[in-house]
Amino acid sequence: MRKPWPPLIAFALYGALAPLLFAQSASPTTPAPLPYKFTNFIWWTDAELRSLLKDRIPWLGDEITPDLATEAAVRIALTDLLSEKNIHAKVVAFEPGEYPVRPGRDPDKPQPILFDIVDPKILIERVVLLDDPPADAREALSDTAHTMAGMNYEAPSMGFYEEPLMFDLQQLGYLSATVVLQPGAIARDGDNFIVPLTAIIAAGPKYRVGSVTVDGGPLFRGKDLSRYISPKAGEVPDTNALGLLENTLRAAYWRGGYSDVEFNKNPTFDTVHGLVSYNFTVTPGPQYRLRTLKIEGLDTARQMLVKDRLGIKPGDIYPQIVSLPSLSDLSTRPDSPLSGYGIGYTEGKDKAAAAIDLTLEFRKP
Repeated sequence: MRKPWPPLIAFALYGALAPLLFAQSASPTTPAPLPYKFTNFIWWTDAELRSLLKDRIPWLGDEITPDLATEAAVRIALTDLLSEKNIHAKVVAFEPGEYPVRPGRDPDKPQPILFDIVDPKILIERVVLLDDPPADAREALSDTAHTMAGMNYEAPSMGFYEEPLMFDLQQLGYLSATVVLQPGAIARDGDNFIVPLTAIIAAGPKYRVGSVTVDGGPLFRGKDLSRYISPKAGEVPDTNALGLLENTLRAAYWRGGYSDVEFNKNPTFDTVHGLVSYNFTVTPGPQYRLRTLKIEGLDTARQMLVKDRLGIKPGDIYPQIVSLPSLSDLSTRPDSPLSGYGIGYTEGKDKAAAAIDLTLEFRKP
């Protein structure tokens, strides 16, 4: 969060400089314009608030440059709008990188500047479950809803609040469940404000496993992997269906040098009969080998000890996780030549050549 200029100075400066700023094209040193959103201005819809702001700030569009003067002009207008409702508030601007990217925000899109009321606090009063949820999910949903009471209300982060409720349903086999949270009327609560949320729940069918087919890829072709498949046909899956299979295969592929391996369950849903079937496939990616090994901070004798304990040399298949625990053991034993050394490492990955350049760093405090 930027430290703001005093409002009157910021507003005066912006009034003088705005025509010049907007008349010039963006230079390499000019920050790129960003979208902006409002976190907790619950008294207005987004469209209403933008319209009111544009009436007060004629040059305002749907994007602004992230600079002190621009942000100050918007903050002042927002503060004035709140004052007209007899709400004396402190409004701040958070730029990207100053707040977490919650579920529901696309990390591949430019993240917005967020205008937020930090005082008074705008809090979630309670979460009411609408559309009577399935009987076997009520307890879990009620417990999760209860934990949200008292959390900060953030309109752009509804996905952050909806996700744990959806997780509760999906863990019980309601894999196509949806949850939509809608705010109710805001009310004053002492020095703060509270907002009730209504959870509109569509659980959908409770799924059971229809069939599971597995292609274990090059390391497991033709091998029976049935003991790693859970849940079985006819059982209720959860969000981690086939997790045991995936974790087992991932460990094997990493040990085998396939650090880019990807797994896909490829689920297909039969909504009529409430069945989900999985076609588990493996995309192994390249098999990496160690190209170079550098050991820094040790004399020749200690380097030979490390190489022997490490167990891999240039040209060998490179596992995703180097056996650093064995080296750490050497550094903690009082009778070891590496006693007291700190150990770090960096991996340089060349995907085109399927090669790893490994550097081990040893330092004493």
